Amino acid sequence: MINEYTSSDGFSCSQLLIPVKDMKKNELDNMISICFIIKGFPLSLERLYGCTKLVDINCSNCGVKTLEGLDRCVNLKRLNCESNKIKELKHIENCVNLEYLNINYNKIVTLHP
Repeated sequence: MINEYTSSDGFSCSQLLIPVKDMKKNELDNMISICFIIKGFPLSLERLYGCTKLVDINCSNCGVKTLEGLDRCVNLKRLNCESNKIKELKHIENCVNLEYLNINYNKIVTLHP
């Protein structure tokens, strides 16, 4: 089930409400915006590899440890990965359209790849 909503900053977003383990690649291929609400287990972004149409990802407070899977998300404009366990900013080098990045409250030690 996908719910559309507008965030507090006026940005429109889709909320994907299916268990991560049940996500299918063909369901994600045409998504342009995805927000994760995950409780009880860490989220892996690896399944997003190749979802080139994504422009907005909100995976805040989901236990994300790595940004692996975002390598080919070249149209990504907004990435909110606040309050996770990310240690380094790898796998977003190709996100050349990135305008907004929230990495607050992670475990990042250096900004150098």
